[in-house]
Amino acid sequence: MTLADRLIRVALGVALVLLLWPLRDLRQDAINAIVRNDAAPGATPPLPAATGAGLPPAARTRVVLIDGAGRDTAAGMAAWNAVCARGLDLTIDVGFPTVSLPVELALWSGRTQQQTGVLYHSTGKPVPPPAGAIPAQVPDAIAIAESHSYIVHSLGFPHTLPPTPAKTLPDKWADTWVDTAVAAVGGPARLVFVHVLRVDTAGHRAGKRSTAWRDAAASADAILGRLTAAAPDARWLVLSDHDHIAGGGHGGEARAIRVVRGCVAGPDVAVGRGGPISVVDAARLIADSVGATLPADSRGRPLAAALAAPVDDDDVLPALPRGRVALAIALLLAALLATGWAAGGRI
Repeated sequence: MTLADRLIRVALGVALVLLLWPLRDLRQDAINAIVRNDAAPGATPPLPAATGAGLPPAARTRVVLIDGAGRDTAAGMAAWNAVCARGLDLTIDVGFPTVSLPVELALWSGRTQQQTGVLYHSTGKPVPPPAGAIPAQVPDAIAIAESHSYIVHSLGFPHTLPPTPAKTLPDKWADTWVDTAVAAVGGPARLVFVHVLRVDTAGHRAGKRSTAWRDAAASADAILGRLTAAAPDARWLVLSDHDHIAGGGHGGEARAIRVVRGCVAGPDVAVGRGGPISVVDAARLIADSVGATLPADSRGRPLAAALAAPVDDDDVLPALPRGRVALAIALLLAALLATGWAAGGRI
C-alpha cells in the first residue's frame, strides 16, 4: 500500500470521527427536546392482554406520592416498608417522559403521557384537568401538596390545598401542611391524595448521593408514618413518580429512573409481590378503589390482570420514528464499513 493510500485512510478515519462526534449528544438532545415541550395528544399501544379482577371499592382510599424517591430510596424507608409488608409490594413503570406532572396526569386519568400530550409543561401553571379524571368523579376528594401546587391543581380534585396554584405558598404553609394532610387523611373523605415533594427538591439541588437527599427521605418517611397512622383501616397506595440520576435530575427513559416502587395495603389486598405494572394500571387500581370509571381510551387493566401480564419496555415506551431509526442504522453501518476498510489497511 502506498503512502498516499494510507493518508487517504487516515483522513477518512478522522473525517468519520468528526462526523460522528456530535452524535454522542443526540440521545440526550432528543430527550431534552421531548421533555421540554408538550405535544399533540396521540395514540398509545395496548398493554399485554390478560384476565383478572380488579379491587373492590373501599370506604376510604389514601394515595401518597413521594416525588422523586426511587426503589432504592423507598427500600430504606421504614414507614413505606411497613405498608408494603402488610399488602402488595409492586413495581410500577411510569412510562416516558419521567417528569412529575405528566406522570401524575397519567396516574389520575388513566391516559399515558403520549395520550395526554403533556410531556413537560414548565410554566408553573396548572393545565386543564383531563376529561374523565378519577378525582372529578369523587365529590369529596381532597389533594394536598407540600409545594408546586400547580401539579395537584391539574388533576381534577374538587378540593385542593393550598387553594391556589401560585408559586408563592400561603403564609406558614410549610409549617402547617403536614398537620393539614394528617387531618384530611384521618377524615371521612372517600379519596385523599398527598403529594410529598421534598425528596425531589433535594435531588435537583444536591443530587441523589447527598446528605440533603438522605435527610429529605428520612423526613418524608416520618410524614408517611404520621399519615398512615391517621387512617390504619383505609386502603393505601404509596408510590413515586420517578427516580433521579446520581447527580440529580430525571426525564429520560432509563429503567432505573422509570420503574418505581408502589405498595398497596388495606381492605381486600392480599400480601404479595408483583409487577412491573404500568402507571395506567395503577390508575385503574385507584379508580376501582373509589368506584370511578376510567376514560374509554385508557389502557389501564384490573389489578389481577396487570399482575398476570407484567409490562416491559416495548409496552410503555413510545415507538421511535422509523425515519430516525433508519438513519441511525445507516450511519452505524457506514461507520462499521469504513472502520473495517481502514483496519484492512492497518492504519
